[in-house]
Amino acid sequence: MSKLYLLDCTLRDGGYVNEWNFGLDNATKIIEELQDAKLDYIECGILGSNPNGLMDNTTKFQSIMRSSIILPKKNDNCKYTIMLNYSDKDKVIIDTRKHFMVDAIRLAFFKSDYKDALEYAKELKEKGYEVFLQAMVTSQYSTDELNDLITLVNEINPYAFYLVDSFGTLYDDDILELFYIINDKLNADILLGFHAHNNMQLAMSNVMTFIQVSIVQDRDVIVDCSVYGMGRGAGNCPTELLMQYLNKKLSHSYDIIQIMQLYKKYIKPIYDITPWGYNAQYFLSARKNVSPAYIWYLFNQDITDVARINVILSLIPDDKKHYLDVNVIKFILEGNDYEQR
Repeated sequence: MSKLYLLDCTLRDGGYVNEWNFGLDNATKIIEELQDAKLDYIECGILGSNPNGLMDNTTKFQSIMRSSIILPKKNDNCKYTIMLNYSDKDKVIIDTRKHFMVDAIRLAFFKSDYKDALEYAKELKEKGYEVFLQAMVTSQYSTDELNDLITLVNEINPYAFYLVDSFGTLYDDDILELFYIINDKLNADILLGFHAHNNMQLAMSNVMTFIQVSIVQDRDVIVDCSVYGMGRGAGNCPTELLMQYLNKKLSHSYDIIQIMQLYKKYIKPIYDITPWGYNAQYFLSARKNVSPAYIWYLFNQDITDVARINVILSLIPDDKKHYLDVNVIKFILEGNDYEQR
């Protein structure tokens, strides 16, 4: 029977809500409690440029070595990961792995960078890390492009390769189509992962579809989740809901009460100040197939009217939709048509 693993990304994806300001002591306690709840993988933060330097109190780290400060004693049933966006690789220090560091690096990349990113993944493997390859906006690849990508992935043979619904735009039939394309070509010993977003209230449903087809196809998989769905924009698949499903339907033994206690102590206070989750604006970003980072930017400009946002998103050119381009959005907000510049 195929194996299924859970990866909690609260300290990384959740960090987009509070600028990763969990506090180092709290981060360690969150990791400990996730571990006690029997999570298989725990993402401990993100690598990136941090102007606050070594005195910083967040789970955004400028070096792998620095991230080790929050790692508690690990049991043998859990692995620690950290994410690196390929575009940030020159802003951080990746030391050769030592036993007290994270086990794996999750390397996220857009289609325009995938060949260079895969070459860089080889360097990460040589430094001793298990590598997860996160193909952002996977639906952007044509079938031929996705087949070419998987061919290169197989040559590197990473620990895992991910289908990523970056903007929460996919339906169950989209998940199935992408799963079959990837599964047919991906090496059998590479875990196939899935990261969902909740822009259209489909994160949990899509994860269930992914899990069900993986069982039928006998593919070992790993799925992402976060406590109370904490994450950028509309958030992610909630850890506690996914645990409930797996415990009830597949006889897993995750400790849901532990997660709910963690939520009460560390996550709810953040939600009460800066809530996340489905709303009309994030639905529009999914409908327009635009990065939710644009919604975040508009919110910070006190622009929340859905009709106005709909018009603004319609003016973003296709080649600028998949990441926040501040110059583009500023140009549009000044009353210009970017395509006619």
